[in-house]
Amino acid sequence: MYSKSAVNKEVKMTKYEEILTAVLGLTAAFTACSVGQMVLFYILAVCAAFDLKERIIPSRFLITGVMTWVCFNFQRFSILRLASAFVIALLLFILTLLYEKLRLRKAIGGGDIKLFFVIALFIGFDKTLIALLLACAIAIVFVVVCKPFKLGPFPWAPAIALGTMIAAVF
Repeated sequence: MYSKSAVNKEVKMTKYEEILTAVLGLTAAFTACSVGQMVLFYILAVCAAFDLKERIIPSRFLITGVMTWVCFNFQRFSILRLASAFVIALLLFILTLLYEKLRLRKAIGGGDIKLFFVIALFIGFDKTLIALLLACAIAIVFVVVCKPFKLGPFPWAPAIALGTMIAAVF
């Protein structure tokens, strides 16, 4: 099922996951977030770690996020929240397609779009838009600061995680 290199790669990622998870977990604890938000912060931490290291956001973490949201909201399942998450994802997908057609270069990845879907499930449409704007601002600052170092493609999940934490808490 897993090759030896895939298993070793996941073992190496554990250190990054633990560091980011600890930081986000402490932040969640100090801001008295709900259990759902702490789960979201954990998922964001793991996705940010993978995006930093591998430039990919594994779907298994996003599926875990959706399943967790369904479990937390089983009694009060919200079709409106689900619809708003689809709207966010669809808007990002369309904007990405338009940007790629006009500029002839790669825009945000599918993992980032799916991550925003999960975020919208947990924190709602309005806070997700705020998280999106904050993530863009954080990414711009990061790109401007790191441009002289020519680090290659920008991993957007850490900026998304930070923007979402700020939007969810405030």
